[in-house]
Formats: sequence, structure tokens, C-alpha cells
Amino acid sequence: MTNCPPSNPCAEKFWELQYDVNIKPVIGAVSDYNDLTNKPSINGIVLSGDKTNEELLIQALTNEDIDSVLK
Repeated sequence: MTNCPPSNPCAEKFWELQYDVNIKPVIGAVSDYNDLTNKPSINGIVLSGDKTNEELLIQALTNEDIDSVLK
């Protein structure tokens, strides 16, 4: 990862935990989110309604995960 500061070697490991987020700009105005076309998505799941981390394929980090990233 080229954006990691040399003073923080753990940053590269941390950024490996990124998710695929797809957000596209909207041209025009709508008053209801549900009327939008090309809604943003996370990991290919369209963001509409209330989604859980599981539905968005996002795994929660455990304390062990965080510790291993910071070592």
C-alpha cells in the first residue's frame, strides 16, 4: 500500500480489511431514496432498507483480529 506512512508498518495490514464499496453520484433530485436508480452498494449488495453487517457480507472484527493487525 503506497499511502501507508513509514512510521506505521501496521497500516498496510490494517487496510487489507477494506470492503468493496460502490457509490455513484446522482444527477437530479429525488425526494424518496427508494426512487433512486443506481443506489450505492457494499460488496455488491444494494443499500436499501435496513441491512445488517451479515446481509452486507461484512464480518465483525474480534479483539484478536484487532490485536493481530496492531502487532
